[in-house]
Amino acid sequence: MRALGVLVRVALGAAILGGSVLVAGVLVANRKQALTAPVEEVVRRVRVVEASAQEASRVARRWEGFGTARAMSQAAVAPEVTARVVMRPDRIDPGVAVEAGELLLKLDESDFRERLESAQRAAEVLAAQLEGLDVEERRLAEQVEQAGEALRLTRWELERLEEALAGAAAKEIEVMRLRASLARQERERLALQQQLDSVPSRRAATMAELAARRNDAAVARRQLERTAVVAPIGGVLETIDADVGEWVTAGQPVARVVDLRRIEVPLRVPASAHGAVRVGDAAEVRPTNGDGSVWEARVARVSPTVDPATRTLTVYLEVDQAEAAGAGVESPAWAGLLLPGRFVSAEVVAAAGNGRRLILVPRRAVAGDRVWVAAEDDEGRTRAQPRQVRVLHHVVGEFPALAEGETQWSVIGEGVREGERVIVTNLDELTAGVRVEVVGRGE
Repeated sequence: MRALGVLVRVALGAAILGGSVLVAGVLVANRKQALTAPVEEVVRRVRVVEASAQEASRVARRWEGFGTARAMSQAAVAPEVTARVVMRPDRIDPGVAVEAGELLLKLDESDFRERLESAQRAAEVLAAQLEGLDVEERRLAEQVEQAGEALRLTRWELERLEEALAGAAAKEIEVMRLRASLARQERERLALQQQLDSVPSRRAATMAELAARRNDAAVARRQLERTAVVAPIGGVLETIDADVGEWVTAGQPVARVVDLRRIEVPLRVPASAHGAVRVGDAAEVRPTNGDGSVWEARVARVSPTVDPATRTLTVYLEVDQAEAAGAGVESPAWAGLLLPGRFVSAEVVAAAGNGRRLILVPRRAVAGDRVWVAAEDDEGRTRAQPRQVRVLHHVVGEFPALAEGETQWSVIGEGVREGERVIVTNLDELTAGVRVEVVGRGE
């Protein structure tokens, strides 16, 4: 019975297996054939702009900033003496042009003239005393010489008497008289010699006093000259604050003159300009009210440091308007000149340098450090290819020969060659090697 059960299970399994094989064969025989068709490659429609090499001067980097104009040469006019104003020329008023050395105010000179005359008289007296010392020195020298001669004669005579007295040929009284005379002559000669010896010291003291009086005269003369208050520089009279009858104090400014021929603008530009802006670079200065005025300028100096608070660099521009301002010295009209105190904007243009040519592409074509170019593959199909680029800077301007309506551009240092077609649309749909179709502006 046990063997029969085994045979029944084997037979049942064989039947099931055979049925499964039969069903599978029927299904395979009756299956439908799948239709195969070629897969179409996706083509992106894009617009391109041809990369163009431009002269560096046309795509130079520019920095904009703001500043307040100031005169490079200006002077506060202060009198050098304290006195009363006795005259002010009729034309001297704020706003008039003045030349260097032109009289602005005349001060009372009477006190200074008296001081000068007094010092001169004292110097003349001392000069006369010096001449008298010369005469006295010559006279004393003669007297000393005469006294010496008389002294020698008296000594000789005394010697003769003393010899005669020894031989009883002379009286003692005569010898005593000569000895007394000799002593008196010696005293007189010594006094004369002392007077003669004192002359050089007296002369030195007199000469020192004379020098002091002459110095007083020179000071008085300068003070007398300083009673004329003149313009120290040529320019325009900004203010004058003294009139006839008023007292002015030495060192206290009474007027101000500004020279309009050279104007300086301390311009604050972005810190990125450090190292790129150089002395001599060109700039254009415009008023912030937009009245259309433009002044040509040059970079005169560059600050060596960046302001950490504002992250700005100060560039000093110089506006040379000597020709226009020079013509205005004879006229009160300053129209067209950049005047001190005016708040302006300016644009500094970096020097081009050595005639370099730089690649220019639309700024919207650059994504980070990459652009896409449309290039043909080996089979002649146009495909998108990514290029790593180095962007030097960005510029604003119109280049209608490259692309009408484009105003924002990127200057490329490397990564794109002149003539390559740079894709400017549908950048987010591009992948490396995808086919593209270049279409026109209206498509």
